[in-house]
Amino acid sequence: MVLILVAVGVMQMVGPSILFVGNSHTATGDIPGMVVAGLRLDGDWANVRYQVWSAGVLNDWAANPERVKALKNEKWDVAVLQGASISQSHKYTYSQSGGVELARRLLEKGTRVLYFSEWSRAGWDETAYIEEIYRGIQKETKGGEIVRVGMVWDRMRAKAPRYKLISEDGNHARLDGAYVAARAIAAGILGSDQDYEVPGISHGLAEQVSLAMPKDNELLIRR
Repeated sequence: MVLILVAVGVMQMVGPSILFVGNSHTATGDIPGMVVAGLRLDGDWANVRYQVWSAGVLNDWAANPERVKALKNEKWDVAVLQGASISQSHKYTYSQSGGVELARRLLEKGTRVLYFSEWSRAGWDETAYIEEIYRGIQKETKGGEIVRVGMVWDRMRAKAPRYKLISEDGNHARLDGAYVAARAIAAGILGSDQDYEVPGISHGLAEQVSLAMPKDNELLIRR
């Protein structure tokens, strides 16, 4: 009986798992770490574990044979996928076959797939364009939900323009921008927004994100 109780105790300590796949937009500011910081405030996610796979674009995920093996042998509760192949000029259409294959395999294993739809570059109004790329992946895989990170950024820029979300390169996020993205992803996972702070983020910004965050049915694009 003691052995059984110990085993149950260990099982209870193992929390849900998340796989993040993305490029420097995911890595800059440690968006995965900030997502997990918010999730751990929820009792069901207190022991959440996560992995990060770096890929310049989702099409490249299978270049590492260890990842192919891991995808075959492991299962995650949630996967957050970022890095669709996007035309910077909006003039070209690229294959998304690698991202589609990754999402499809994850969905087949019962993983909840979230597509992280990024923010617009400085001087560009491209939120809808980027979302449409992820809609295409979603349509091909017949599954997954799109987290409208770019839309949340747009709302923050309109409501609280004093906070600078984008870096000097006009592409990557500053820490404040990464935090906004992380809050959106965490809200997408949980189904509602959690007001939380992380080191380096002001209380004022956290409050503004709470005001800007849409409800679940607007934050997520479902099939």
